[in-house]
Amino acid sequence: MHKYRFVELLCIILAVLFILSSQMADKPTDMTAQQLYASLEQAEENDLIERDKLFLKDKFAIELQASDSFVYYSSDDVMNVNEIFIGVVNDGDINEIKEKFENYLNEKYNLFNGYAPEQAAMLDAARVETVSNVIFFCVSSDADEIFSSLSALM
Repeated sequence: MHKYRFVELLCIILAVLFILSSQMADKPTDMTAQQLYASLEQAEENDLIERDKLFLKDKFAIELQASDSFVYYSSDDVMNVNEIFIGVVNDGDINEIKEKFENYLNEKYNLFNGYAPEQAAMLDAARVETVSNVIFFCVSSDADEIFSSLSALM
């Protein structure tokens, strides 16, 4: 009889630990987008320009809330497709923002696919990812490595 109680207690403890660990994995980050970006060693800043909320609204139709933090760098050169966006945003907006970035990538890929194969390849390998309340959008030859570095920070 005591053997079954022990197994029962063990199952309850394991269930509680599993629930706690899954809640910890979905915990929103308390870092700002600027802190996350500053921690990325591979971020390409060579000729990228930091952009503001108005630029995001004009280019992607994304309206961030006052409580959201973000960094967005892009180039003024139309042939330079390198871009990076890191946003710590309201959970309700994250899927809508991700969808806008994915649509933008598809349109831009279709534009470059016929005549600029290097840029089209970077656009095809671009990353749009969400982790908890953080959205990451990157067009770079190092997009996978940059995303891996960002994931390690959270």
